Amino acid sequence: MMKVVDQVYPEFAGQVTLVDVDVYDDANGPLMQKLGLRYIPTVVVFNKEGQSAQNVGLMQPDAFRTFLRQRGLGG
Repeated sequence: MMKVVDQVYPEFAGQVTLVDVDVYDDANGPLMQKLGLRYIPTVVVFNKEGQSAQNVGLMQPDAFRTFLRQRGLGG
């Protein structure tokens, strides 16, 4: 999924903040539990109101763009 993120993210830079969580680092366990992350890859986005949406599984670049735009993220 990181290849897709690397390809698409520049289009949303300045409008979307990217945070990559290392799922193999035990220190991130509480965050993963709080977000309900159980599978990789999982993309979690938050809008300005703090509402979240998740997508589990690999997305193609166009699907990732659509996923972000449908949630009011980016242009």
